[in-house]
Amino acid sequence: GRLIIRGQLNGTDILTLRELSGTNVTGDSVKCFIDTLDLSKSIIVAGGDIYYTNNSSAFGRTSDNVIGPNMFYRCGFTKLVLPYGVVRIEENGLMNCYNLKEVEMYDNVTTFGISAFANCTKLEKLNLSKALSTIGAYCFTNTQSLKSLTLPESMSIIPEYAFTLSGLEVFDCGNGVTDIRVGAFSNCKELRSFTFGNKLAFINSRAFYNCTALRDIYANAMTPPEISENSFEGVQKETVTVHVNSYTIADAYNNNMLWGRFGTITYQ
Repeated sequence: GRLIIRGQLNGTDILTLRELSGTNVTGDSVKCFIDTLDLSKSIIVAGGDIYYTNNSSAFGRTSDNVIGPNMFYRCGFTKLVLPYGVVRIEENGLMNCYNLKEVEMYDNVTTFGISAFANCTKLEKLNLSKALSTIGAYCFTNTQSLKSLTLPESMSIIPEYAFTLSGLEVFDCGNGVTDIRVGAFSNCKELRSFTFGNKLAFINSRAFYNCTALRDIYANAMTPPEISENSFEGVQKETVTVHVNSYTIADAYNNNMLWGRFGTITYQ
Protein backbone atom coordinates (compact mmCIF):
# COMPACT_ATOMS: atom_id res chain seq x y z
CA GLY A 1 0.00 0.00 0.00
CA ARG A 2 0.86 3.71 0.12
CA LEU A 3 2.44 5.10 3.27
CA ILE A 4 2.60 8.89 3.81
CA ILE A 5 4.84 10.07 6.64
CA ARG A 6 4.71 13.52 8.27
CA GLY A 7 7.08 15.03 10.81
CA GLN A 8 10.64 14.23 11.85
CA LEU A 9 12.41 10.94 11.08
CA ASN A 10 15.51 9.86 13.02
CA GLY A 11 17.49 6.64 12.74
CA THR A 12 15.01 4.63 14.79
CA ASP A 13 12.18 5.73 12.50
CA ILE A 14 14.19 4.93 9.37
CA LEU A 15 14.86 1.43 10.69
CA THR A 16 11.12 0.93 11.18
CA LEU A 17 10.51 2.07 7.60
CA ARG A 18 13.19 -0.33 6.36
CA GLU A 19 11.51 -3.21 8.19
CA LEU A 20 8.15 -2.28 6.64
CA SER A 21 9.85 -2.02 3.23
CA GLY A 22 11.30 -5.50 3.03
CA THR A 23 14.69 -5.38 4.74
CA ASN A 24 16.13 -5.19 8.25
CA VAL A 25 19.08 -3.53 9.98
CA THR A 26 21.59 -5.94 8.39
CA GLY A 27 20.04 -5.86 4.93
CA ASP A 28 18.39 -9.27 5.16
CA SER A 29 15.05 -9.72 3.42
CA VAL A 30 11.78 -9.57 5.36
CA LYS A 31 8.19 -9.18 4.16
CA CYS A 32 7.49 -5.88 2.36
CA PHE A 33 4.26 -4.05 3.24
CA ILE A 34 4.83 -0.79 1.32
CA ASP A 35 4.31 -0.09 -2.37
CA THR A 36 4.71 3.72 -2.31
CA LEU A 37 6.66 5.53 0.39
CA ASP A 38 5.85 9.25 0.42
CA LEU A 39 8.21 11.28 2.61
CA SER A 40 7.47 14.66 1.02
CA LYS A 41 6.02 16.03 4.27
CA SER A 42 8.72 14.59 6.52
CA ILE A 43 12.11 15.84 7.71
CA ILE A 44 15.13 13.58 8.23
CA VAL A 45 16.97 14.56 11.41
CA ALA A 46 20.09 13.37 13.24
CA GLY A 47 19.68 11.03 16.18
CA GLY A 48 18.10 7.72 17.10
CA ASP A 49 19.43 4.22 16.48
CA ILE A 50 21.68 2.88 13.74
CA TYR A 51 19.41 2.03 10.81
CA TYR A 52 21.90 -0.20 8.96
CA THR A 53 25.00 -2.26 9.73
CA ASN A 54 26.80 -5.01 7.85
CA ASN A 55 28.54 -6.19 11.05
CA SER A 56 31.89 -4.77 9.96
CA SER A 57 32.82 -1.18 9.18
CA ALA A 58 29.66 0.01 7.45
CA PHE A 59 26.83 1.47 9.46
CA GLY A 60 24.17 4.09 9.07
CA ARG A 61 23.20 7.04 11.25
CA THR A 62 20.91 9.85 10.21
CA SER A 63 22.05 13.39 9.47
CA ASP A 64 19.82 16.40 8.92
CA ASN A 65 18.25 16.50 5.44
CA VAL A 66 20.34 13.64 4.04
CA ILE A 67 19.46 10.24 2.61
CA GLY A 68 22.39 8.61 4.38
CA PRO A 69 24.66 5.74 3.33
CA ASN A 70 22.65 2.54 2.75
CA MET A 71 19.52 4.23 4.15
CA PHE A 72 17.13 2.41 1.84
CA TYR A 73 19.51 -0.32 0.68
CA ARG A 74 17.55 -3.37 -0.54
CA CYS A 75 14.13 -1.86 0.22
CA GLY A 76 11.22 -3.29 -1.75
CA PHE A 77 8.91 -0.34 -2.43
CA THR A 78 8.14 0.59 -6.05
CA LYS A 79 7.96 4.37 -5.64
CA LEU A 80 9.77 6.78 -3.32
CA VAL A 81 8.99 10.47 -2.82
CA LEU A 82 11.89 12.20 -1.09
CA PRO A 83 11.45 14.78 1.68
CA TYR A 84 11.32 18.38 0.47
CA GLY A 85 14.43 19.40 2.41
CA VAL A 86 16.78 16.60 1.31
CA VAL A 87 20.03 17.91 -0.19
CA ARG A 88 22.04 14.69 -0.69
CA ILE A 89 21.63 11.02 -1.41
CA GLU A 90 24.81 9.46 -0.06
CA GLU A 91 26.74 6.31 -0.97
CA ASN A 92 24.50 3.28 -1.67
CA GLY A 93 21.51 5.31 -0.48
CA LEU A 94 19.06 3.47 -2.75
CA MET A 95 21.32 0.67 -3.95
CA ASN A 96 19.72 -2.69 -4.77
CA CYS A 97 16.14 -1.42 -4.43
CA TYR A 98 15.00 -4.33 -6.55
CA ASN A 99 11.38 -3.21 -7.13
CA LEU A 100 11.94 0.55 -7.36
CA LYS A 101 10.38 2.04 -10.51
CA GLU A 102 10.04 5.72 -9.71
CA VAL A 103 11.76 8.37 -7.57
CA GLU A 104 10.44 11.90 -7.07
CA MET A 105 12.61 14.63 -5.63
CA TYR A 106 12.55 18.39 -5.13
CA ASP A 107 15.03 20.88 -6.54
CA ASN A 108 17.05 21.05 -3.30
CA VAL A 109 19.05 17.90 -4.06
CA THR A 110 22.61 18.74 -5.13
CA THR A 111 24.48 15.42 -4.77
CA PHE A 112 24.15 11.71 -5.52
CA GLY A 113 26.87 9.61 -3.87
CA ILE A 114 28.79 6.59 -5.15
CA SER A 115 26.43 3.79 -6.27
CA ALA A 116 23.42 5.77 -5.03
CA PHE A 117 21.04 4.04 -7.49
CA ALA A 118 23.22 1.06 -8.45
CA ASN A 119 21.38 -2.16 -9.29
CA CYS A 120 17.94 -0.52 -9.24
CA THR A 121 17.14 -2.69 -12.23
CA LYS A 122 13.46 -1.66 -12.52
CA LEU A 123 14.00 2.11 -12.19
CA GLU A 124 12.16 3.79 -15.08
CA LYS A 125 11.25 7.30 -13.97
CA LEU A 126 13.49 9.82 -12.26
CA ASN A 127 12.96 13.59 -12.18
CA LEU A 128 16.42 15.02 -11.57
CA SER A 129 16.75 18.05 -9.32
CA LYS A 130 17.57 21.24 -11.24
CA ALA A 131 20.23 21.90 -8.58
CA LEU A 132 22.02 18.57 -9.06
CA SER A 133 25.74 19.30 -9.49
CA THR A 134 27.55 16.10 -8.44
CA ILE A 135 27.02 12.39 -8.94
CA GLY A 136 29.34 9.67 -7.70
CA ALA A 137 31.10 6.91 -9.60
CA TYR A 138 28.90 3.88 -10.38
CA CYS A 139 25.86 6.00 -9.46
CA PHE A 140 23.50 4.40 -11.99
CA THR A 141 25.32 1.13 -12.64
CA ASN A 142 23.01 -1.61 -13.90
CA THR A 143 19.84 0.53 -14.02
CA GLN A 144 18.57 -1.65 -16.84
CA SER A 145 15.09 -0.09 -17.16
CA LEU A 146 16.20 3.55 -17.28
CA LYS A 147 15.83 4.45 -20.96
CA SER A 148 16.19 8.23 -21.21
CA LEU A 149 17.85 10.95 -19.14
CA THR A 150 18.75 14.63 -19.51
CA LEU A 151 21.19 16.20 -17.07
CA PRO A 152 20.60 19.69 -15.63
CA GLU A 153 22.98 22.49 -16.57
CA SER A 154 24.38 22.47 -13.03
CA MET A 155 26.20 19.19 -13.79
CA SER A 156 29.82 19.51 -14.97
CA ILE A 157 31.38 16.03 -14.64
CA ILE A 158 30.07 12.57 -15.46
CA PRO A 159 32.29 10.39 -13.27
CA GLU A 160 33.86 6.98 -13.73
CA TYR A 161 31.41 4.20 -14.67
CA ALA A 162 28.45 6.38 -13.67
CA PHE A 163 26.05 4.70 -16.12
CA THR A 164 27.87 1.47 -16.95
CA LEU A 165 25.57 -1.45 -17.82
CA SER A 166 22.48 0.80 -17.80
CA GLY A 167 19.60 0.39 -20.26
CA LEU A 168 19.84 3.97 -21.54
CA GLU A 169 18.76 4.48 -25.14
CA VAL A 170 18.80 8.30 -25.30
CA PHE A 171 21.04 10.54 -23.21
CA ASP A 172 21.50 14.32 -23.15
CA CYS A 173 24.41 15.82 -21.18
CA GLY A 174 22.81 19.25 -21.07
CA ASN A 175 24.95 22.35 -21.49
CA GLY A 176 27.02 22.17 -18.32
CA VAL A 177 29.10 18.99 -18.70
CA THR A 178 32.80 19.55 -19.44
CA ASP A 179 34.26 16.10 -18.77
CA ILE A 180 33.08 12.52 -19.33
CA ARG A 181 35.29 10.24 -17.25
CA VAL A 182 36.65 6.71 -17.78
CA GLY A 183 34.04 4.08 -18.58
CA ALA A 184 31.11 6.40 -17.86
CA PHE A 185 28.79 4.72 -20.39
CA SER A 186 30.70 1.47 -20.88
CA ASN A 187 28.57 -1.51 -21.89
CA CYS A 188 25.43 0.61 -22.40
CA LYS A 189 24.49 -1.70 -25.26
CA GLU A 190 21.13 -0.04 -25.96
CA LEU A 191 22.45 3.54 -26.17
CA ARG A 192 21.64 4.79 -29.67
CA SER A 193 21.55 8.60 -29.30
CA PHE A 194 23.90 10.82 -27.32
CA THR A 195 23.83 14.63 -27.09
CA PHE A 196 26.47 16.88 -25.56
CA GLY A 197 26.56 20.63 -25.03
CA ASN A 198 28.94 23.41 -25.95
CA LYS A 199 31.16 23.09 -22.87
CA LEU A 200 32.25 19.46 -23.30
CA ALA A 201 36.05 19.35 -23.56
CA PHE A 202 37.07 15.76 -22.67
CA ILE A 203 35.75 12.26 -23.38
CA ASN A 204 38.08 9.94 -21.53
CA SER A 205 39.30 6.39 -22.05
CA ARG A 206 36.61 3.78 -22.74
CA ALA A 207 33.86 6.25 -21.91
CA PHE A 208 31.62 4.57 -24.53
CA TYR A 209 33.23 1.14 -24.53
CA ASN A 210 31.05 -1.49 -26.19
CA CYS A 211 28.11 0.88 -26.86
CA THR A 212 27.27 -1.27 -29.86
CA ALA A 213 23.89 0.35 -30.68
CA LEU A 214 25.25 3.92 -30.89
CA ARG A 215 24.16 5.54 -34.16
CA ASP A 216 23.78 9.29 -33.55
CA ILE A 217 25.93 11.81 -31.68
CA TYR A 218 24.54 15.36 -31.46
CA ALA A 219 27.61 17.50 -30.93
CA ASN A 220 26.92 21.07 -29.80
CA ALA A 221 30.56 21.93 -29.00
CA MET A 222 32.13 24.22 -31.57
CA THR A 223 35.56 22.74 -30.83
CA PRO A 224 35.73 18.93 -31.01
CA PRO A 225 36.15 17.52 -27.49
CA GLU A 226 39.42 15.74 -26.84
CA ILE A 227 39.00 11.97 -27.16
CA SER A 228 41.45 9.08 -26.92
CA GLU A 229 42.05 6.15 -29.26
CA ASN A 230 39.79 3.94 -27.13
CA SER A 231 37.10 6.38 -25.97
CA PHE A 232 34.68 4.63 -28.34
CA GLU A 233 36.28 1.18 -28.35
CA GLY A 234 33.81 -1.46 -29.49
CA VAL A 235 31.62 1.10 -31.32
CA GLN A 236 31.23 0.66 -35.09
CA LYS A 237 32.29 4.19 -35.91
CA GLU A 238 31.50 3.83 -39.61
CA THR A 239 27.79 3.45 -38.74
CA VAL A 240 27.67 6.54 -36.48
CA THR A 241 26.50 9.96 -37.66
CA VAL A 242 27.85 13.02 -35.83
CA HIS A 243 25.44 15.96 -36.11
CA VAL A 244 26.89 19.48 -35.72
CA ASN A 245 25.50 22.99 -36.11
CA SER A 246 27.34 24.41 -39.12
CA TYR A 247 29.50 23.62 -42.13
CA THR A 248 32.52 25.22 -40.46
CA ILE A 249 32.13 23.07 -37.35
CA ALA A 250 31.68 19.98 -39.53
CA ASP A 251 35.06 20.74 -41.08
CA ALA A 252 36.66 20.94 -37.63
CA TYR A 253 35.34 17.50 -36.71
CA ASN A 254 36.18 15.97 -40.09
CA ASN A 255 39.74 17.28 -39.88
CA ASN A 256 40.24 15.97 -36.35
CA MET A 257 42.32 12.77 -36.45
CA LEU A 258 39.97 10.82 -34.15
CA TRP A 259 36.56 12.42 -34.78
CA GLY A 260 37.19 12.09 -38.50
CA ARG A 261 36.93 8.30 -38.16
CA PHE A 262 33.16 8.43 -37.62
CA GLY A 263 31.10 7.43 -40.65
CA THR A 264 29.28 10.68 -41.34
CA ILE A 265 29.68 14.18 -39.97
CA THR A 266 26.78 16.35 -41.01
CA TYR A 267 25.47 19.82 -40.18
CA GLN A 268 21.90 20.95 -39.63
